[in-house]
Amino acid sequence: MREQAVSMRVIIAGSGPAGLSVAAALGERAEVTVISPTASVEWPNSYGVWTDTLHDTGYGESAALTWESPVVHSAGAVHRLGRAYSKVDGARLRSQMLIRASFRSVGEAVANVETTQDGVRVTTDSGEEYEADVLVDASGASMKAEAGWQTHQWALGVEARLSTPVAESMLFMDFDGPDTEAGPPSFLYAMPLGEDRWFLEETVLLSSRRVSMRELWRRLQSRITARGIEMRDAQIVERCVIPLDVPASAGGGLIVRFGAAAGMVHPATGYMVGKVLRRAEPLAAALLGGGAEAAREIVWPADELLTDRLYRVAAEMIDSFGLSETREFFAGFFELPPSVRDGFLDRTLDLAGLRRSMFGVFMRTSPQVRRILLGAGLRKARPLASAALGL
Repeated sequence: MREQAVSMRVIIAGSGPAGLSVAAALGERAEVTVISPTASVEWPNSYGVWTDTLHDTGYGESAALTWESPVVHSAGAVHRLGRAYSKVDGARLRSQMLIRASFRSVGEAVANVETTQDGVRVTTDSGEEYEADVLVDASGASMKAEAGWQTHQWALGVEARLSTPVAESMLFMDFDGPDTEAGPPSFLYAMPLGEDRWFLEETVLLSSRRVSMRELWRRLQSRITARGIEMRDAQIVERCVIPLDVPASAGGGLIVRFGAAAGMVHPATGYMVGKVLRRAEPLAAALLGGGAEAAREIVWPADELLTDRLYRVAAEMIDSFGLSETREFFAGFFELPPSVRDGFLDRTLDLAGLRRSMFGVFMRTSPQVRRILLGAGLRKARPLASAALGL
């Protein structure tokens, strides 16, 4: 006979930055269970976050390295961003969250979720049952083929020693390498780690076409060699395939989605960690004060659902570019006023601000790129109009 199900207030499915940030925000104010097969596993990814976000959310100590003004190279132009950027020590960030949190950890996968008269019941792979008032689904975006995601960010990260520096500072984006017109455009993201050590990541920002890790490695080698730099002791430390077209959805009933499971990954940049850090405390307060419905309003406020549609249209436009058009587009983007540029990157622009940012880039590009943008805009006229009018 199965033992009586354990009762608790909040179950969090997932133990990545999204899940643990909510657990940390809840602290001891709720009975929390975190269910995840990787609950005791260190995070494998290398995270970069704007330094002001880390400090604003109380995680400033997790910054392993900080650069005061990262640079962007695109179409022969150099842009200094003037906004500090940090490489996050994942183990330290995770540790900070664990110190703030108070929860029972279940190292299994969720097999089934059902609504009961008293709340929600979660069954794990082993058949154990756990009940709660609310389930926070922070389990990430499914990578199964049947999930149907079409657009991804592809990245290969290595740590290596370089004979000479690849740049004068941290490289946020560098599109000005060897031509790669045979496939989706890619850029170099590079962090100096001290002495001659660098973290180098070859990244396809977004593409509906598949990109192999072997191709990214070839491009990275070609890019470094073209600069006359010798790369030694290279070790692959990261392979990323991030779905970018997961629909924006905060869930329903007694389920609240958060993080990648809620479609919170920026569809035009692939960033998410900063957003979940900023949103975790308000989400926890909403859960405790108003339950699942109030929490969903925090995850996806109505106005942000409108702007999300326009962000996704922008992403589809970028996906239609070749290398030369991509270089020109981003050269124009990084000429925008810092408040507009940063608002786009942080995904905090309102609908009017987002329209201004897209028009600003349009006016800073050549007639050729404008024709592509106009053509893509006409093809997407209905979603553009719907987003603009709030339909």
